[in-house]
Amino acid sequence: MSGVVSNNPRGVGRVRISDLVEGYEWIRSTSQHDPLCSESGCTVLLHDGLSVRVFLTREPERWHEIWLEIEVLMPVGLRSRRDLSDSMDGSVEDSDDQQEVSRTQMEDCIGHMRYLSKLEAAGFRLEVVFDGCIWTARLPIVSVPDMNLLQIITPPDITK
Repeated sequence: MSGVVSNNPRGVGRVRISDLVEGYEWIRSTSQHDPLCSESGCTVLLHDGLSVRVFLTREPERWHEIWLEIEVLMPVGLRSRRDLSDSMDGSVEDSDDQQEVSRTQMEDCIGHMRYLSKLEAAGFRLEVVFDGCIWTARLPIVSVPDMNLLQIITPPDITK
């Protein structure tokens, strides 16, 4: 992805307040013509986890606006699809292990829906991007982010 500056590649740990503030200060002070930006704008990647990515973005046509954007991949597709297809064709009998995987997936999906609901309640605009499995949440940022915002955007843990 062009025009992306990464403060926290591959989701090492949690979203950190220092990354959020530094990313905000950098993107706020950056020129639209900065070599790290592209014709589609500028993005600072704050967190790139297994199912949640957190960005700060600026778009050329609305350069005066800075957006906090969160992409949420529902965890349904994160587990082995082969296990699911095997069980659907009847070649694998039901087992306690399969039941546990199903229960864990369901709990992870519920956790992600609660996370999206928390984002919406905090003023984020939600949008389904791809067949219900990728959602985005966007919020305009008008001042330096604080700990309250960090607590709101902290992604849920998903079961390993």
